[in-house]
Amino acid sequence: MKTYKKHSLAHAIAFAGALSIVAMPTYADTILGIYAGAGAWNTDVDGDINDDSNISTDQLGLDSSTNSFLYVALEHPVPFLPNVRLGVTDLAIDGSSIVNEPFTFQGETYDSNVSTRSEIDLSHTDLTFYYEILDNWVTLDLGFTARSFDGFASVSGNVDGGDDITGSIDLDGTIPMVYGKAQLDLPFTGWHVAGTLNYIGYSDSKISDFEGKVGYQSNGLVFDVGVDIGYRTMNLDLQESGDLNADVSVGGPFAAITVHF
Repeated sequence: MKTYKKHSLAHAIAFAGALSIVAMPTYADTILGIYAGAGAWNTDVDGDINDDSNISTDQLGLDSSTNSFLYVALEHPVPFLPNVRLGVTDLAIDGSSIVNEPFTFQGETYDSNVSTRSEIDLSHTDLTFYYEILDNWVTLDLGFTARSFDGFASVSGNVDGGDDITGSIDLDGTIPMVYGKAQLDLPFTGWHVAGTLNYIGYSDSKISDFEGKVGYQSNGLVFDVGVDIGYRTMNLDLQESGDLNADVSVGGPFAAITVHF
């Protein structure tokens, strides 16, 4: 059975700190801007995995977990050339349960009252290209994201006292998504509110990823340090998508340390 490995929050914070060490005293908004952040996202999962039979994440005992994320973005004044943002999210949830009804998953049949161990890993890397449509107290960014999933879903259980059986499926591949971000800076305070959306819809399937946040950023001589607190939710509605149909939502609060120089 596959296992997953998370980046620790300490590693993520160290990543942001390392970026601040190489900061150059440039004026970010007119010459070159580098934005980076790292934090933790506390996630709950809810929904159905509709394989050969309907089985919910609650029945499988998938519980909440704390996952890490980090990002770095480069903004520049070169006309027609998009800004670039790279983000990495570790998103893995596991759990155990006794399912009181028979079900099948990825070709394996599980009897009623079987003890199961389940994992779902939706870890992904985002490469985003975007343009600043507005850049003042109100900021508006539009572009697209190439999201690369590198995960899996698996269910293991012991049937009739025999060996464990495991049904699993790889959840990997790259998809294009529309990207948009809007931010309102509260003048002369250092505070801001923002919302970000990645979305794709095709046939009867759709994937959306939205976060809303409130943040504060200091005004340093060389670089700015801040914090963000918000809520992020990712919804996957996959209908007749390869070997897996699913309608799953993952969401929860997050907090991050940010730097800007």
